[in-house]
Amino acid sequence: MFTLRGQVHFEPNAPVIQDAKVCIQLQDVSQADALSQIVGEIIIDHFDKKQPGDIPFNFEIQISKPLDANRRYAMFIHIDTTRKGMLSVGDYITMESYSVESSKIPEIMQIKVKRIA
Repeated sequence: MFTLRGQVHFEPNAPVIQDAKVCIQLQDVSQADALSQIVGEIIIDHFDKKQPGDIPFNFEIQISKPLDANRRYAMFIHIDTTRKGMLSVGDYITMESYSVESSKIPEIMQIKVKRIA
């Protein structure tokens, strides 16, 4: 078991966020054209960002088994500002690939999210 640590960053003009649901996942993305498998996940049910701008927040995900060197892993973040349970205008998501390699787990991942327009 190990802990994956990171920090989520917003765009410089990101507004205040109130009572959002945050889902941060480490996914196994090895299979093309297939659903990714969730390897580790944390849910923050009532998230508030009380100031506008890039005010980062920290996360930790407990991963229960070692990562397989023959598989590919990536981070996915969805900040559900509308609390609809699906991607909606106004939500924030990762729009870049943030890969995690089994041989070199970063001490603290720096992950940017962007608002869906």
